[in-house]
Amino acid sequence: MNTEYNNDGFENQPTQPENTQPTTPQPDYNQPTPSQTVVNQPTESAGMAIASMVLGITSLLFSCCYGIFMPAAIVGIILGALSLKRTQVGKGMAIAGIITSAVGLFLALIVIASLIFTLSIPFMMDPMWMYL
Repeated sequence: MNTEYNNDGFENQPTQPENTQPTTPQPDYNQPTPSQTVVNQPTESAGMAIASMVLGITSLLFSCCYGIFMPAAIVGIILGALSLKRTQVGKGMAIAGIITSAVGLFLALIVIASLIFTLSIPFMMDPMWMYL
């Protein structure tokens, strides 16, 4: 039994033959090829549509709070209209925001009108009111 040892004291292992086939470089999938053009376009976002919908829902839910959320409804309508005008992303959310904001604004106006009418009734019933 004739074995050869290397300097480590281990047996020399037979080496595998070198690969003689030509290798092609692997493509880099993260980089565009020279034939592709890269255009830095801003990505469209539905941020204004989402904000419009959130403001519309909150103004609808809290429309009975004596008009506190009327500015939220107005801003919701404006953001929904701007979102529809600028991008097509989130179109459904923008429409929902406009509708819920408009309904919330309408309900808030009804609450304010009924509050004014309710508070003015005692003054109308006062006989001194007629002499003013």
